[in-house]
Formats: sequence, C-alpha cells, structure tokens
Amino acid sequence: MRGWSHTVKRGLKRLRAYNVVERMFRSERQIRAAVVEAKADRQHNDIDRQRKSHISDPTAGKAIANMTPLKHVTLRDGYVVRDPETWLSLIDQVYSEISDNERKIVRLFYSGRSAISVSIECHVYESTVYRIRSEARHMAAELACQYGL
Repeated sequence: MRGWSHTVKRGLKRLRAYNVVERMFRSERQIRAAVVEAKADRQHNDIDRQRKSHISDPTAGKAIANMTPLKHVTLRDGYVVRDPETWLSLIDQVYSEISDNERKIVRLFYSGRSAISVSIECHVYESTVYRIRSEARHMAAELACQYGL
C-alpha cells in the first residue's frame, strides 16, 4: 500500500503540469511572435548555409527551413519554451474543441483579465469562468501528456 507521500507527489506533479499549461496559454501571443521571428532568422541564416551546402535550390531551402520544427524559443522575460509549435497546436486544438463563448472566456481570462471582468463581459457567473478555465486547462494537460510535452 502506498503512503500519503506518494499521493502528495502525484498532486504536486499535476499542479506543476497545470502551471506549465497555464503559462503557455498566457504566453500564447508571445510564443507565436517568437516562432515567427525564429523562423525568419532561420531562413536568413539558412541562405548562408545553402551557399556552403549541397542544397542549390533556394526555394527548397526555405521550404526545409519552414517545415523543420523549432526545438525552442526564448520569450521576452527569458522563459524558454521547448517545442513551441507543438504547444501552439495543442492550444489551437483546445480552442477548436470548445464552444465560441467558452473560447472567448478562456482567451479573455488568459489575456490577464480578472474572472469578475470576464464574467461581466460574457454575461456568466464568476464560478462559470473558473469552471470553463479549469476544463480547458485539464484538456490541455491531457493533450500535453499525449504529445509528450
């Protein structure tokens, strides 16, 4: 029989996973901007590499650069996001699975608005905002496990 310490450790792991998921939701715009910037930098650097390598077609070089997933990006605050494109596809998948009103609530909440202001704007109870946020966070955590994040 497992003791209470195992339950506490499992709870802490779940809490850490939820914290990471919430960080990705809050940083979604920054991650998207960092991915675009990193891809642009990669294309610029790959042009120099193409001159030295076996790829003679510049269009093919750009296509390869765009198709190769980024390993990580660094946000403005120094936080490093590993597999940023996978995180963005995870967020997009969560948004595609929930209704338009729920999507609006989650986006407003993670953009920094308080639950009270979101509830007033969306004409729902504050507890509904927290419930929808919790469901989206849980769905994202499950997807993160499936994606190996």
